[in-house]
Amino acid sequence: MELLERAFQKMGARVKIDEAVVRRIGGRWAWRSLALDVREDSRGEFFLISWDRKAVEELVVLDVQPRDRHLLLLSRENGRKHRFLLGHDERHWFVAGISETTPVSRVADAKLALEPEAVLAREARMRYKERDRRQMQLGFGKVSGFLCRLLTLS
Repeated sequence: MELLERAFQKMGARVKIDEAVVRRIGGRWAWRSLALDVREDSRGEFFLISWDRKAVEELVVLDVQPRDRHLLLLSRENGRKHRFLLGHDERHWFVAGISETTPVSRVADAKLALEPEAVLAREARMRYKERDRRQMQLGFGKVSGFLCRLLTLS
C-alpha cells in the first residue's frame, strides 16, 4: 500500500484506500470489486480507492508523471487487466478508464488512447500542413525542392 500512496503523493494528490462495500449506483445496490472515485473533504479533493483484496489480485502503478500530474494504474482481476488514467485537468482530479483493447504502459500512451478518432485524424492532417509549411520556409518549396522531388521520383 505504501508504494501506491507514494505514487499519488509524487503526483501531488491525496489518496484514501478502503475496503469494497455495497453501494447504491443508479438506483440499484451493486457490489464493485474495485471502485475509483474522486471525493472532497475539508482539505479538498482526494482519490478514494475501494477494492476487494480477494477479487482484485493486484493493483500496480505503471507510470507517474509528476509534471503533468497524471498516473497510470493497472488492476488484475480474474486474469483480466484493467487500466485507468488518473490525473488533474484544468480544475479537478479525474479518473478515466482505458479500453481493454488498447494495451498501454505509459501515461502518454494512455492520453492518446483516450482521444477520439476525429481528433486524432485532425491532428494528423495538421501535422502534415505544419511539415509542409516548415519545408517552404527552408526553401524546399522553390527550385531546390522541385529538384529534390524529381530525384526521389526517378
